[in-house]
Amino acid sequence: MNHIKLVLKYLVALVVTPQERWKMLASDDQQPESRENHVFSEYYLYLMGFVGILVFLVVGFYARESMWAATAMRSVVTFLASFFLGPYMAQFALSWVIPLIWGVEHTKERLLVFIYYTMSVQMLAYLLTEIFRASLFNLVYIYLFYIVWCAALPYLGIPARRRISFTIVTSTVLFLSQWLIATVMGLFGN
Repeated sequence: MNHIKLVLKYLVALVVTPQERWKMLASDDQQPESRENHVFSEYYLYLMGFVGILVFLVVGFYARESMWAATAMRSVVTFLASFFLGPYMAQFALSWVIPLIWGVEHTKERLLVFIYYTMSVQMLAYLLTEIFRASLFNLVYIYLFYIVWCAALPYLGIPARRRISFTIVTSTVLFLSQWLIATVMGLFGN
């Protein structure tokens, strides 16, 4: 139960006050390696499991009666694969792109913490679009740009004059890393 409270506390803090959350993470004196392990095992995996169960229930609710379990399971497997492999694909791309374009070096651990937190908001957007099934709710993904914008200066040290380009490129990489895996999984699932 404590893990669920911690996950909800982190997610609410990131969604409601992202600027303060990123500043707090930047000033945290914990070692980056242990922070990355903590964020992954104590936050991201729990959130991924919780949202995965909700995706199963929501997709099962909307599916045809005769095939609901197969459809829901296919959706959950696609969701889990895309949000488990997506951060590593994004980390690989961003660890190459950020120093090349913006000249700022980061450790793998710092990038992964940034990616885990931003992709948790993407998970929330994914869940909302699955629940409401309306194309209007796809606009929730725009909030990802704001989360990245808030992290650029305090957490990743991107100069203020280059924040817009960083936000656009990084948000696109984060979205495409998850989307590409989901699309490939969808091709093999049908």
